[in-house]
Amino acid sequence: MLLGFILASGCGAPKRALVTDLVAGQDLSSFKLDSLRGTRDGDRLDVRAMFTDTSSMLTVNLRFEINPEARLRAGNWQANRNNTLTTGTATAKSIDFLGGQSGAPSIGGTFDLATADGTAQYRVRIPLTELKQRLTK
Repeated sequence: MLLGFILASGCGAPKRALVTDLVAGQDLSSFKLDSLRGTRDGDRLDVRAMFTDTSSMLTVNLRFEINPEARLRAGNWQANRNNTLTTGTATAKSIDFLGGQSGAPSIGGTFDLATADGTAQYRVRIPLTELKQRLTK
């Protein structure tokens, strides 16, 4: 009985990648959420997410308006992969937000990252995470 429970608990659904390449279909499952920082100031929440693997970094800057739910007002990103710098804008596919009225807010969601010509390059998924570290400019 115990052995069956142990085996069943180890057979959960596979983890979804945090970063997905929407153009070339490259496997980016090695990217991890290295840091997530944010600062809430009234009805504004500024967030910076940094994803890294062994040789690349992807930084996503997001500005949310909280009134009363979270809406993405502006977003940009910068990727340094294989010694190539790419930048663009971010749009929200979904947003998860917990207010943080008596403590730090929590944010998560799925965001598409487009290049300057409007091509959706990456999709990033931020698990709902409490913003324990303040964002410094």
